[in-house]
Amino acid sequence: MAVRVRLRVRSRSTERELKTSALVNYGFETFKLQLLVPVRFAMVLGLWPHILRDYAIRDCMTTGGLTRMYVLID
Repeated sequence: MAVRVRLRVRSRSTERELKTSALVNYGFETFKLQLLVPVRFAMVLGLWPHILRDYAIRDCMTTGGLTRMYVLID
């Protein structure tokens, strides 16, 4: 069963903050904690389109097909 929780996310780079909800316990597992956000969310936090930190570009397969993801390192 999917569970939603309320979050307050703050960018360390820009100090901008956003309150939202997140879907957790969705059946996927990772080795490290991850927060996947849409482009608009990243724009509000000041993380896009000018990425201020080290990042990696990864192509990931999703149910909607192949998509490109920008992963901020740590």
